[in-house]
Amino acid sequence: MSRIPLTAILLLTAPTLIACAWSCSSDSPAGETGGAGGSAFLDAAGDVADTPDVSDSSASAEFYYPPLTGDEWEGVSPASLGWNETALEDLLAYAESKNSTAVLVTYRGRLVVERYFQGWDLHTTQTIHSSAKSMLSALVGICVEDGLLTIDDFVNDHVPAGWTSASPSQESAITIRHLLTMTSGLDDDLAYVGPPNTIWHYNTPAYQMLRVVVEAATAMSIEAFSEQRLWGPTGMQHAQWGPSSVIASGRDMVRFGLLISKDGDWDGNVVLGNKSYLSASLQPSQTLNPAYGYLWWLNGQTSFILPGDSSGTGYLIPDAPADVLGALGLGDKKIYVVKSKDIVVVRHGDASGVPQLALSSFDNVFWQKLNAVLPQ
Repeated sequence: MSRIPLTAILLLTAPTLIACAWSCSSDSPAGETGGAGGSAFLDAAGDVADTPDVSDSSASAEFYYPPLTGDEWEGVSPASLGWNETALEDLLAYAESKNSTAVLVTYRGRLVVERYFQGWDLHTTQTIHSSAKSMLSALVGICVEDGLLTIDDFVNDHVPAGWTSASPSQESAITIRHLLTMTSGLDDDLAYVGPPNTIWHYNTPAYQMLRVVVEAATAMSIEAFSEQRLWGPTGMQHAQWGPSSVIASGRDMVRFGLLISKDGDWDGNVVLGNKSYLSASLQPSQTLNPAYGYLWWLNGQTSFILPGDSSGTGYLIPDAPADVLGALGLGDKKIYVVKSKDIVVVRHGDASGVPQLALSSFDNVFWQKLNAVLPQ
């Protein structure tokens, strides 16, 4: 096995760049792996050693699932995929300039880009805010699969009455579907505004009741149920529930995106088996805001309503592919799933500008730059 001085590798790397064309392992700390021109990891002796590159093998065309434990994750080089590496560096420079702490891109499961900033590495975690809504959507789907609830159950079938300030008859009309689709007819103070399914309003306080519903239906804490049925089966090693959202690493977010890209299956194991629920969650869930599924943002629709009730016509992200699915959170937390491109894209960090719920100007500029990277 040939040996390369570690200092030589460090001179070639951009700050905190991890995998592009190699297997990342627990012996390969952030900032100490090679650039796009070579494959490297730290072996048991602490030296950088050559490793097989899957970039030019037929294996790179097959979908890859990273192991459930440890840090190993196969990579593939941008050059081998025909990606524009100059444009890629421009994309990453833009992301860094906009307070990003992590940008990861996978192609058919393999890491093409894993870049960290501001001292982050693959183990660093932070709350993902409303990106967790899409994860809770999956957990509701698992409950449906298990026969513990249906989305047309009334919320009060599972939780005690009095969780809103609406009248008993008004509250009792609200279903789980209404919480999934942001059509409860409540305002942020959980006061009655109108009948369910007549108003679309991005309502996080109402959404939070889904956690209570899931805990009641499963007789488990949301943390224990998530670990047993979602995080453990997909290897989301750092994910945990905080007071109001999920705390996760960039890799945890990618793993969730990969699960969705493979229709709820993980390496031959069924995680979300109710495919009709999953399909419905990734399509317009009502006519009021066609850009919203079951706690998922949908590109490629004719119109949209954003948090704060501003609206627009055309695509949610004009320069992104029509089939982009978005788990989007405050502070520009992003999980993009793009089946047509076989990619999952994650952006972690702080707000790129003035903090916005879900969407911001960052999304479209990011996609303009990513389009310049990807083969046309």
